[in-house]
Amino acid sequence: QIGNTIESAAVNGLERAPGGNLQGDDYLAAIIMHTARQGGSNGEVLSLSAQRAIASKFAKGRGAPVFEIDTTQDPTAFRTINDILLADSQRLIEARKVTRATVLKAIDNIAVHREFEVFYVHGDIPAGFLVP
Repeated sequence: QIGNTIESAAVNGLERAPGGNLQGDDYLAAIIMHTARQGGSNGEVLSLSAQRAIASKFAKGRGAPVFEIDTTQDPTAFRTINDILLADSQRLIEARKVTRATVLKAIDNIAVHREFEVFYVHGDIPAGFLVP
């Protein structure tokens, strides 16, 4: 996570990049757009991996720590991109939050890059969710 240090995360949790304050359907749309892009979202959304090796690779490339998160604190709020696309993409297209082309590109990226991303759909991840 860009900008999150061990010290700040212990107090503030994992925070999105400055200005990353989208909520609800706008945040779900941003998650889909994140997956459709080649370069992510520059911290607008927090992308998580259930695979330590992948998380470590991305963290090392950014000089950032790896955090372990207790998803049992709010299990329904931690969702895979596959679940978000299946459950929400049609509604988000109809609401004009994302385009059909963006959804198709996200699906393509999942297939090509074998994406297994998980997102906390309420935005910033509370400090109490971090495993010490």
